[in-house]
Amino acid sequence: MGDFAVKYINQTGEREKFMQHLINDIQALDILLAEDLFEKGAKRIGAEQELSLIDPIGKPACKGPDILKTIDDPRVTNEIGQFNLEINLDPFNIGANCLNLMEQQLREELAYVNDKASAFNSQIILTGILPTLQSKHLTFDNITPEKRYIALSDRLRDLRGKDFEIYIQGTDELQTKLDSVLFEACNTSFQLHLQVDAKDFVDQYNWAQHMAAPILAISANSPLLLEKELWMETRIALFQQSIDTRTAYNTTRYRQPRVSLGKDWIYRSPAEIFKEQVARFPILIIKDIQEEALDVLKQGGTPKLKALRTHNGTVYSWNRACYGISDNGQPHLRIETRYLPAGPTVTDEMANFAFWLGLQQMGFEHGKGLNKRVPFKEARENFQKAAKSGIHTELIWDGRYRRVCELVHNELLPMAKEGLEAINLNPKDIDHYLGVIDNRVTKCTTGASWQVRNYRKLLERWSAPIAIQELTKAMVERQKDNLPVHEWPEVKSAPVVSLAHKLTQAGQWMTTDVFTVHEDDPLSLVRAMMEWKNIRHIPVEDERGMLVGLITKKNWKSIAEQNKDWGSITVKQVMVKDLITGHDEMPLDEVSALMIEKEIGCLPIVRSGHLLGIITDTDMKNLDYKTK
Repeated sequence: MGDFAVKYINQTGEREKFMQHLINDIQALDILLAEDLFEKGAKRIGAEQELSLIDPIGKPACKGPDILKTIDDPRVTNEIGQFNLEINLDPFNIGANCLNLMEQQLREELAYVNDKASAFNSQIILTGILPTLQSKHLTFDNITPEKRYIALSDRLRDLRGKDFEIYIQGTDELQTKLDSVLFEACNTSFQLHLQVDAKDFVDQYNWAQHMAAPILAISANSPLLLEKELWMETRIALFQQSIDTRTAYNTTRYRQPRVSLGKDWIYRSPAEIFKEQVARFPILIIKDIQEEALDVLKQGGTPKLKALRTHNGTVYSWNRACYGISDNGQPHLRIETRYLPAGPTVTDEMANFAFWLGLQQMGFEHGKGLNKRVPFKEARENFQKAAKSGIHTELIWDGRYRRVCELVHNELLPMAKEGLEAINLNPKDIDHYLGVIDNRVTKCTTGASWQVRNYRKLLERWSAPIAIQELTKAMVERQKDNLPVHEWPEVKSAPVVSLAHKLTQAGQWMTTDVFTVHEDDPLSLVRAMMEWKNIRHIPVEDERGMLVGLITKKNWKSIAEQNKDWGSITVKQVMVKDLITGHDEMPLDEVSALMIEKEIGCLPIVRSGHLLGIITDTDMKNLDYKTK
């Protein structure tokens, strides 16, 4: 959970003062490590559950701040997007029932939040990226009005000097931009914490980095963004790009992004991670700090290292090193794993936790000398491949290519079991949680692969908006059943007329794969396109992508009757310029009434002058609506 008592750097000397605190905190950390003052022997786990809020038809519900006002539980907090919330679970001592107790608390918290959300006609969904998100939901108005989020957005945009651009190539291709960091709000995760003794931290952290790829591959749950099928875990690319302040010049210099797996292993001390952050990444936000860390140490106290923790919270390593203070007043170190997506179910999430925890326990043995045996670029390459291909990935492992399902089933699951047995986890829980992972890799089904398979099936019958909405509805229903994703049944689509009563807005039914022409194109091209594609309406766009006209069959038939030379006529000369248009939230009843009143055969759907899609009289007849 981020620190909300922060602010933007807006006064002369504030940055310099905060930087000195930051340098002093690093020096204090070095002393704590050198004098072996960290808590020893305590083993604790924790987790943070991010979630999305949706309305009754599966669209984002920007009710987070309102819902939070009704919640009397400090574990629940806001997130950067108003359609998100976060639950911070209690730390649990590692032991026989630790995962069972964590799961019980998580279920209780989710049920509590869901009950509070119902009063606002909303409900929760666990998914890495909410499929129904659209560009209109990512406006600055939907940032949660907290100083931390506003300051981060403003500072990052100042550093970048322009809008935040997203370009992701997957099965489909997405290229878009925003004037804020709200792309970050698309991502929801299930973040895992493990307290580690300082003397073991180097080996344990390197091992966590090495294990990230196979764990991510078999846990992917974020394949769709803005109706595009991209990476199996699109969050990895999206989060990096959503707050990337680098320019083309910077990337030529191999400058690191703020979101990454890292640049190299660590070799001697966990302080290497924090020093790297301070050296590489500009300060984004600050807070007022009264404590002098070095003075606190001299007086025999435990410094809070507030500057270090504030800066650390703005560098988004997929495995983050965290400094904290235990209830007994002693400092401790944690590994926070941030790459796992939310969902598909609590059962799946806790199985992921068990698999990660079991493997992490083996870091005491297998993590030793890892930074000398395996090139870090190999770990980073594996991580990228896992994000792109998910459970179908081939990883470089022990010098050869291995299918991730085979690697997990044959080697990593037995290793995880050994690790869980070493911490005396209840044998029934070991069999239950690792059994979920084993079935998942045996059936080669993750949340991402299930979404992709069913989305493609729905697209055979419906437009992308309807397919996305039907998919989201099915995900919510299956999460309530709490079956792990490898047991989820396939989606059965509702009849078209039945759907029309539930999805009543133009945006759900419009055709988005629209053929368009430029106003300077010859009319002969329009005629050919209409014949080739059997279409009756072609929108016209200018060089800026703005909708400026419409060509219908009536246009070119009228020209043909006048026996004019087709080759000398441009679209601009004959297109309809006085356009009648609609918007994507326009009810279908209004669409029908408008088309009847104006006696038109199609209605272009626009936003800010740009074409989003088109609805024709044929579409309306199929939906059992009257037309002209």
